Amino acid sequence: MTKKITSFMLAVLMLLSVCIVSTGSVSAESVDLPEVAEGCNRYFFLMPDELSNEYTDTAGIYWWEGTDACTSWPGYEAHKADTDNVYYYDVPKDVEVIIWNNNLDGGADNTQDIYYHAIQTVNIGTVCYDKGENEYYPDGVPSFDGMIFVIDFDKTSTSVMAGKLCLDGDWFYYYGNGEYGTEEPDIDFEDLPEVEIGCYRYFFLMPDDWYNEHTDTAGIYWWDGYATPDEWPGYKTHKADAPNVYYYDVPRSVTSIIWNNFIDGGSDKSNPMYDFAKQTRSISSEYYEPCENENFPEGTGNFNGMICVIDEDWYDPNIFVDNQKPSCSWYYYFGDGEYGTDVDKDARTLQLLYPDNNYDYMTDIVPYFYPDKFEGKAGLPWNMYDTLYAHNESADTAPDYVVFEACVGGADQAFITRQFGDYLVTHHEIHSLYELSYFVYVPSEQKVYTLKEAWEKEDLDINAAFTSGAVGRHRGDANLDGSFNIKDATHIQKFLAHLDGFENTGFMNYDGDNDITIKDATAIQKAIAGIKE
Repeated sequence: MTKKITSFMLAVLMLLSVCIVSTGSVSAESVDLPEVAEGCNRYFFLMPDELSNEYTDTAGIYWWEGTDACTSWPGYEAHKADTDNVYYYDVPKDVEVIIWNNNLDGGADNTQDIYYHAIQTVNIGTVCYDKGENEYYPDGVPSFDGMIFVIDFDKTSTSVMAGKLCLDGDWFYYYGNGEYGTEEPDIDFEDLPEVEIGCYRYFFLMPDDWYNEHTDTAGIYWWDGYATPDEWPGYKTHKADAPNVYYYDVPRSVTSIIWNNFIDGGSDKSNPMYDFAKQTRSISSEYYEPCENENFPEGTGNFNGMICVIDEDWYDPNIFVDNQKPSCSWYYYFGDGEYGTDVDKDARTLQLLYPDNNYDYMTDIVPYFYPDKFEGKAGLPWNMYDTLYAHNESADTAPDYVVFEACVGGADQAFITRQFGDYLVTHHEIHSLYELSYFVYVPSEQKVYTLKEAWEKEDLDINAAFTSGAVGRHRGDANLDGSFNIKDATHIQKFLAHLDGFENTGFMNYDGDNDITIKDATAIQKAIAGIKE
């Protein structure tokens, strides 16, 4: 039995020795796998050929504490990933220990052949590698989400009592197609996770001299609002898509933040860590008022998606002499480490932040841009927004405008009708404003208008929203087929003749006199013929 285990270990070791990718700048491969289940981290496992046998040909995963804990061994059958021998499973984030296995229950009777065909790992931590914990990652790893566990036979032993292998190994960054290594893969701007609900995403460009032997990342801290950190230096930020760029999703109720290099240097100058710790002054995280910042003389909307950059002339010898806390300015972030003040370019980045181009993010951004119209007028909770139409002149840019509907549930609402050129729109009324609950968002301006305001805006043409059929109906579209033609005049005539199947559709009063008469049908015929009154 010992010889069999030894030869097995050598075979597996030879197989694994050729798999690891050399370190260097690595980009993550595009892998056609389902999205990660909500509330979970995705873990991969490299299962050597020798773990497959006459009883099993796949991997399993087991945990005994946390959400969806397994009720029996060997747990859940893992999913095949993007290449041979690689499997994955989406594990709830509160699970801190897992066991990989070959999805076989070998039982407890070591006289049975199946007993030795059932192979498993030791208990594997899923939280993180602390600094200095693992030889491959001297600075630690904050999360194993998206990483792959690989067996290391220098760390694997044989249970004296059970006579079975106890597989151990290490976590590596997984690049797809069976390749992995110790270098964290580069991140594309469009691959960043969507902004957390109820938060704004802030980016930070950390100066080179903030890195040292004690830190390789940025931190963020705030003291008011929601989800305040328990202690300094606050939360460890996430690596973004370029060197020195980090981000964090901060609750919208937070009005000021401090960026730092994630070191608690204390207040004692004799503390060896004191000089290694860097931080900014308190930075407003709300917006720039007109004339408040020289880069944005007209002010800005919120700083969602913007990047905070240390001011070059930040040092003031009369202030913060000891710890030299710098100031910071906000810029539009365009991805790949680029930033600036061009609002039009910022609008184009919306398509990167929301690559599906469905603009479901309206619920997050609308209340900020026009809060006086979304405070729950007349007691109605305007808290849902449904995108109706997004007008793109070019597929490479954010839309010129987005028409959306402010929705409300559980309340009776009044209806009003408004005319826009040849089109009529009937919809919910915002009582105190006597306006339709249709609105228009202009990304290049980061501003929201009522439908009436957008229609009357000289530098904005929203005709396509009406002609596309997304908003309203053509005045005189009596049969509601989306077209304006002779059939509409016929529908009115048959309605007036009381023929079955021809009802009042609400769009039959073409001449605007509030009565449905033969004059409406005649006016439609003249309009189609191009005859002007």
